[in-house]
This record gives sequence, C-alpha cells and structure tokens, in this order.
Amino acid sequence: MSNIVVIGEPDSVLPFMGLGLETCPITKPGDATKQLKTILKSGLAKVIFITEGFYEETHILVDDLKKRSFFPSVIYIPGNRGSRGLGLNKIRKVIERAVGVDLLFKE
Repeated sequence: MSNIVVIGEPDSVLPFMGLGLETCPITKPGDATKQLKTILKSGLAKVIFITEGFYEETHILVDDLKKRSFFPSVIYIPGNRGSRGLGLNKIRKVIERAVGVDLLFKE
C-alpha cells in the first residue's frame, strides 16, 4: 500500500492513477467506509484523499480518527460532480481554531 491513497468515484480517481498513487474506485454505497477501515487497519497510508461524494458515508469515522490521531491525514477533495466546498470549509475551521480568526472568509 502506498503512503497516499485516493478513495472515490471511478471517474474521479482515474487521474490519480496516472500519477502513480494508489486508488480505490468505489461503485457501491457502503464500500467507501469499508475501504477506509481496511486502509486504516493497514497503518501504511499517511494521507488519504476522499472525494466529497462520500463525505456523508465516511465523515463519522474520519471525525473520530481526527480526535485520536494526527495520522493519517484525511482530506476531502472535489469529485467528478464538482466541489461542495467541504474541504475548504474544513481548512477554514482548522485555521480559525489555530489563529482565533477567520482569515479565509473575513468579511
């Protein structure tokens, strides 16, 4: 298993295959969580990208993981249907918690 893994819709992970990253194309509901658990159990991945289309299915497991450990880092990325803004929102919250101010969306 690679240090970087991408989980998502087959169309979304295809470009990452070309970069030589390990990819996990998901076609059935529930498989993203199963695949994520398998990757976490192996302990080899340092960064896991998950397309936003699987946020609802995986976010509870990911949130629990982030409470317990810094690694692996799990990042939601836009999928083949475009961005829902989940990744950017998570980054905004982390920055706001670290600095105490919303630097990205300051009005």
